Amino acid sequence: MAPKHVYERQISSTRGVFVPEGYQPVWEDDRLNPQRAHQTFAGKAQMEVAWTKTVPRRLIDRWTGREVTHKYPGLQYPYTSFEQQRAAGVIVATRGEMVPDPITVVRSRDGRVRSVKRTRNVTSDAPRAEAVKPTISTRSAAPKPAAKAASHRYVQVGIFSKPGLARSAAQRLANAGLPARMGKTTHNGQSYTSVVVGPFGTQSQLQSGMQAVRRAGYPNAYYRK
Repeated sequence: MAPKHVYERQISSTRGVFVPEGYQPVWEDDRLNPQRAHQTFAGKAQMEVAWTKTVPRRLIDRWTGREVTHKYPGLQYPYTSFEQQRAAGVIVATRGEMVPDPITVVRSRDGRVRSVKRTRNVTSDAPRAEAVKPTISTRSAAPKPAAKAASHRYVQVGIFSKPGLARSAAQRLANAGLPARMGKTTHNGQSYTSVVVGPFGTQSQLQSGMQAVRRAGYPNAYYRK
């Protein structure tokens, strides 16, 4: 099966063309195939089928909207032909042949006999999913409880007499993702370097900061205003 104009052009283009004795065709692909663009009714039918997006999926004829799953026993989604399925390495459990529609013989009132194909219309037979309407509440969401303010603003890590030890501790805490700070303090006339972590705004942040400091290796840390 081929369109009339295609058939006529193929006949005219191949009339009188032949390969002389002692020669052979240069191309072995389908560019010189005289049957190129020819189709079969079965092949055309396979090109016009598609799978539905519903579950379970059904194979339908895109032009008529009728279900044709029964015509392709063993065909699996997403393939629309047995050739595609085999090429993909998926085994076809059946013979891999399209089955024609069953024929029913009907006798009309005037005595005439006619045959009718029994097909199913997927648009009428398929169960329709009920539309789910969104439920809109007119009530406001319950306000979240305000976070409890922190009882202390800082976590005191330690007081160091040697600035180098204080810098090492602050760097270690900063590498752990904590907001470490250094400061100067004097006790009995001697200068010291303090290391703190903070400030924290809520009690939960303060407690999390204390846990992180102790995990970093400073179990004697304490809260500070």
